[in-house]
Amino acid sequence: MSMKICVSFLLLLFLLVSVAFWISTFLRMDFREGWVKRVGIGEGRRWTADGISGGLRQERMPSGCMLNAMEPAGDSRMSFLLVHDVSEHIGNFAVTAVSIFNQCEKEGFSCAVYGIDLPGHGRSETRGEFTMQEMIASVGEAASWIKNTTRDGAVFLVGKGIGGEVAFQAGSVFEEVTGMVVNGVLLPSEMKHRPQIEYVKGIVGEILQVLFGDAKLSLAAFISFERQFDRIDCGAAGACAWHHDREMYEDNLRDPLSLWAATFSSLRSLFTYKPVKSSLENETPILLLAGGQDKVIPLASVRSVFERIGGPKLLRIDMEAGHQVLQQHHKQAARLIVAWSAAVLDGKLSTLMPESPYLNL
Repeated sequence: MSMKICVSFLLLLFLLVSVAFWISTFLRMDFREGWVKRVGIGEGRRWTADGISGGLRQERMPSGCMLNAMEPAGDSRMSFLLVHDVSEHIGNFAVTAVSIFNQCEKEGFSCAVYGIDLPGHGRSETRGEFTMQEMIASVGEAASWIKNTTRDGAVFLVGKGIGGEVAFQAGSVFEEVTGMVVNGVLLPSEMKHRPQIEYVKGIVGEILQVLFGDAKLSLAAFISFERQFDRIDCGAAGACAWHHDREMYEDNLRDPLSLWAATFSSLRSLFTYKPVKSSLENETPILLLAGGQDKVIPLASVRSVFERIGGPKLLRIDMEAGHQVLQQHHKQAARLIVAWSAAVLDGKLSTLMPESPYLNL
């Protein structure tokens, strides 16, 4: 009798958790502001050659991912592979790519800049369907293609948010990667999550995946886009005010290449994947960028990750930026990224190590 009561209780608990999960998913889609009606009604942002001396091309990888290239007329000293955040596509990074390309020329050499639409995103195949393992593998695939194509041997990854996590995991295991630049990273496999995410990771999530694994959910159920799309206004006295950047949010919302819904299995994989190496076992040089006003990945979390990461590492903080350092402060970021990458190649990385790593860009 007690066994039946126990089983009944567990089934009831599962039902209540499932209902609560779906209700929260529905409510966070923000119907009140016409969220759904505005999705994808604008023009997609392009990976553009405007403002550079090189040319563009696109390559479809065997995995189905789209790789965009921004290449100089002659040989390049190094290559950069940009990795976008979840829900975005590589068109969001065009301004950053141009700044990196032009900064290399200012430093007296040429570089190639590539950008990948991760599995399930942008112009890649199977929109809304991906796993963390597939995204990491696709970056390794692209890095290998770049190295074989350019033959310069130096490939640096540049990633943001979930794209930063993908870049870090790929950079720590694929030998084709020379170094990695990460704008904000939490290392989900090494952290304690809020209760609803822990449910998704555990037995409840496994049951939900069997029942609803192919069902597509709003990303807003997992991600606070109000905090992700931010703008920081700083006064002459150094005081900074955080704002939700509604214009940037609207641009992303109306972009038909942005991703706003993904399968439950895809989203669950962001929290359940098991890295090949722990962060401490990393040996690849890493430059960690952070926005001092970032509410998605707070400074305390960035510093905690930085302390745990192994290998040659450098931390730089832009106290006048939030979550969008690479896009909103792209010229400053490009100067640092190119200088750091050159130092890695020249064996002078130690000269960039200050007594305190917590400095502005």
